Amino acid sequence: MITNRSISQASNANLGETPDQPLFPALLKEINDVHVCPHLSLKEYGLFAQTSVYAEEATAFLLLLSSSVDAEPESYKQEDPTKLAAIAILKRHPELLFRKGIVTDHFGRKAWASPYQLFWGTGDVWALKQVHEEILPNIEDGDAQAEVQFKSQFPDCQWPLDPNMGEEALYDDRNRAQIAQVIAQLKTIVGKITADPCTNGLATLDETTKAVEELCQIFAPNEKEVIRTGLHFPQGIMREIYKVYNAQNWDRAQYAFF
Repeated sequence: MITNRSISQASNANLGETPDQPLFPALLKEINDVHVCPHLSLKEYGLFAQTSVYAEEATAFLLLLSSSVDAEPESYKQEDPTKLAAIAILKRHPELLFRKGIVTDHFGRKAWASPYQLFWGTGDVWALKQVHEEILPNIEDGDAQAEVQFKSQFPDCQWPLDPNMGEEALYDDRNRAQIAQVIAQLKTIVGKITADPCTNGLATLDETTKAVEELCQIFAPNEKEVIRTGLHFPQGIMREIYKVYNAQNWDRAQYAFF
């Protein structure tokens, strides 16, 4: 297999290049990105990366995106190895923090974002704390780049973010529409469940089941949508659901269905 390193090594005698300086960087990047990488699995890509400077960085970026998109929003005590991997990759490749790409999360939502924006979009407070303390100081104009990316993701929010502000400060129009739809559909669900005995915790009326399905559809992934701003999934949705749950006077079967 021809690699960046083997080509550059072969040319050293005539051109005075070092093994870390590919002979044709643009051409080799095209070979990697167009002719090689799309046909490899992530595991195969990782093996290829061992002999290719460009593929090593590209593999690191893919791993970084995949490990950045799943969040632990409420915890500063991080033990998830994938999260630790994301920070480890950024320590090795801090230049990847602001590079953008398309990534799909475990729920099927697609986002066009940098790792930095993914941490914000998923509400990953632990990763953001690590980034601001350990990664940004190693990036030239890191704070300025962080501000630009934050403002493009949350155009209605002030920078720096006031820690006393609630999650709502980060909502974009899509998030606000989601919350409004959820609140409206929850009212419908309450009426349907109240009129349905939900025997053994199961709906006895089709309209009850349909009302819940319509709620789930509000925040189901949209195959045609690529998230570019706001939060991927506002925690406010779950707070509205808990609020409705606690406000009812249903019997055990109805609560079990809800």
